[in-house]
Amino acid sequence: MNNLDLHNEYKEKNPIAIRYAQRLSEQLTELLSSHKISLAVPIECRVKTWESIRNNIDRKDEDIASIFDLNDFIGLRIILLFLPDVSKACKLLEDTVNVVDLEDTVGRLGDRTSTRLNSS
Repeated sequence: MNNLDLHNEYKEKNPIAIRYAQRLSEQLTELLSSHKISLAVPIECRVKTWESIRNNIDRKDEDIASIFDLNDFIGLRIILLFLPDVSKACKLLEDTVNVVDLEDTVGRLGDRTSTRLNSS
């Protein structure tokens, strides 16, 4: 898809993606709470900006058919209160959503332990 068509799709789908990200955030908050997993702060959600998408396409010289082909079109940040809950939360999320990529950043972040899940 050329950049103009992709940009038009982005403008059309962005409001839907924003609502989806917000609702997913709410549902995951409820899911974690129901399993007694404590959040340190409320879940943050975002939809990738058009500028970021365009820069990624240009930098990687990719040709994508749809903005929904991007693994990180919608992003959520989940920060847990207790370190032992990380593995429980990851397992719960893997059982709940289709995880396409898992990145454990313990070695890179040290005390700022983090795990990254990409899902579709």
